[in-house]
Amino acid sequence: NSRLWPQLERLRAHNFHQGLTNRTNVALFMEAIFAKYLDEGPDGGWIDEIGDDGRAVSDVVPASMLYHGITAFQDLI
Repeated sequence: NSRLWPQLERLRAHNFHQGLTNRTNVALFMEAIFAKYLDEGPDGGWIDEIGDDGRAVSDVVPASMLYHGITAFQDLI
């Protein structure tokens, strides 16, 4: 399974080390986050975990993910 929070932490690390990362790869990675976790989530929410089949494991949207989302995207907003 794949959870959203490590993907957001990876994005945050890439944004923090901007001089060390390929910005094109970061943009593609961010597009993948949106496609897999954010665009397909419930209105105003997101998918927390994706199973091997690419589908959401649960319909629960943990509030703790808001912290990871804000810190991952704050430099881009």
